[in-house]
Amino acid sequence: MTVAAQLAGRNPDSPAVESGTERWTAADLLAAVRRAADGLETIRGPVAIVLADARSQLVWALAADLAGATAAVLDARWPDRQRSSALAAIQPSTVVQDDGPVPHAGGGVEGRGWIAFTSGSTGLPGCVWRTPESWADSFAPFTTLLGLRAYDRVLVPGSLSSSLSAFAALHTLAAGGCAVLLPRWDAGRAPRVDVAHLVPSMLRDLVDQPEAAPPRVAVVGGATLDPDLEDRVCRRWPRLRLVQYYGSSEQSFVTARASGDPGTVGTAFPGVEITIRDDQGRVLSPGTPGQIWTTSPYAAECELTPEQSEGTGLPRGPRPPAGGNALQPAVGHPGPAERAHRVGRAAEQAADVIARPGGPLSVKDRGVLDADGVLTLLGRERIVTGGSTVEPATVEAVLRELAGVREAVVVGLPHPRLGELVTAVLDADAVALRTARAHVRERLSPAQRPRRWYTATPMPRTLSGKPARGEVSVAVRAGQLPRLQ
Repeated sequence: MTVAAQLAGRNPDSPAVESGTERWTAADLLAAVRRAADGLETIRGPVAIVLADARSQLVWALAADLAGATAAVLDARWPDRQRSSALAAIQPSTVVQDDGPVPHAGGGVEGRGWIAFTSGSTGLPGCVWRTPESWADSFAPFTTLLGLRAYDRVLVPGSLSSSLSAFAALHTLAAGGCAVLLPRWDAGRAPRVDVAHLVPSMLRDLVDQPEAAPPRVAVVGGATLDPDLEDRVCRRWPRLRLVQYYGSSEQSFVTARASGDPGTVGTAFPGVEITIRDDQGRVLSPGTPGQIWTTSPYAAECELTPEQSEGTGLPRGPRPPAGGNALQPAVGHPGPAERAHRVGRAAEQAADVIARPGGPLSVKDRGVLDADGVLTLLGRERIVTGGSTVEPATVEAVLRELAGVREAVVVGLPHPRLGELVTAVLDADAVALRTARAHVRERLSPAQRPRRWYTATPMPRTLSGKPARGEVSVAVRAGQLPRLQ
């Protein structure tokens, strides 16, 4: 069932979307979706949506789904190089811009689906294709986790080009709620809502606002929630239900928790199996750090990459079967193992973002799974310095304990003798180098302690609100950031 069909079954006068001062009922939204879908009836390939307005993004995404096509919401703020790379990977039949839908060359996947974007290790957006069911099947357990009620007002910040925001909006509508769209985050102007989807930096901004009204439920994704921030939130708003989940565009949900175990990302999301493996793909025992692998009904089908062409140098990954309904390919709907195989097969031929040892899927995040199945996230990149391996996430968590530190990013800088130097970049108010060094001496081993210290105020962030780790690393190497004194 499409989200549009679910809208048709709702009370037509029930609130469905708010954006600024505009308010649409379910009937208003459904009418707009049907009008847009009328222009897509003959479309067979993907519909690329390049619009700045979040409500328009939502309308056209639902229209593509209603018309039986795959929707891909691009961020209108992307520079030309990123947009061109995304379009080359998607190969849309139609591009929707401010002046309406425009025919495009086509050639991409046919049938209903969703194309989600990842940050990509090359600086260009990565694309993964998923079936509608890969998200819809997680709606019911996610509704239970949140305690979401029909008619709840749910804050959805940012562009729907972010998987976090897109999922939040679609889940809200499917559950009978009202999606409150907020394209640009401003904690001082955040509307009063029942449920708020946030990344940790947004939650920090909100709790720092003296007049902020808490939601009933705060849903945190996109990055690990610091125990100190969690403690601040719970002390200020003891009745607030704080839900954290961990996942990726490729895997969708991996873990979740609603209480307890601060500093972790919780236990396996319903239906997901998690293993921790070493670099050779061998399963590790509880308590041993390694790469996180999942077998899941919610995973993406495959990765889409631009065709090899002169001037791009980028390979092309395999595509889902064309023709018919993407939900029912000729060989039957793939299970988790086949889905992981397709995604992993694309990764073998394309950018090394995701991998596959024998079926399960990984995005190369690292973590530790304890005997009770609770996962602690260690991040993705390890720093090897003087023969010791350092997990940046561990160092960053200690740095965020310092008073005045809003954000911390730890990267490795090349060093001729040690291999890499542990380097800290802080977004902070008046933190003295002497104080910072004294703090890490008490909390970290010698190998983990940063050797170089820099400041970045404000910290560069991705469009979804997470620290832009790659941008920070480039700025440090280029000498563009001031040293901490």
